[in-house]
Amino acid sequence: MTVILNSINLILLDKMLRINKLTDYGVVIMAQIANEQMGNTHTARDIAESTKIPLPTVTALLKKINNAGFLESKQGAMGGYTLSMTPDKISIYGLIEALEGPVAITECSTEGDCDCEIITSCETQKPWQKINDAVKMALSAMTLEDMNANKIKNPLIEIGNLMEASQ
Repeated sequence: MTVILNSINLILLDKMLRINKLTDYGVVIMAQIANEQMGNTHTARDIAESTKIPLPTVTALLKKINNAGFLESKQGAMGGYTLSMTPDKISIYGLIEALEGPVAITECSTEGDCDCEIITSCETQKPWQKINDAVKMALSAMTLEDMNANKIKNPLIEIGNLMEASQ
């Protein structure tokens, strides 16, 4: 596997570094809600029809996103979901973390316990933490509002100095 790293991209050739499909669907669902009029109530059925994501998947993701505090739910005949805050206040990092847990390029690149057998002699833990911090900063800088391609303000995200990010 070949890895190319520059200040803008981390490209894994032959393999992909990616979020899982359910998380991707969760972001699609939230972008769909955000792209519609703010304050409108959206039912799981309407979202499933407009996104082409199966209804059971939409329902499960809406519950998870609601429990994370990004949505408000209303019961009853006129019930459904609305955003709990404006799209520019919802970071993509926050959504990913709510749906998948902490973002980590490697097991040892986050705070907390690491079960890696070579952790005491590993020379790459700190560099991986720098890369992980840069990915987290880039995802934090992107908001739900930015996920609408027609509204994106700046196609490139400045992630700052990697040396500063890891200290």
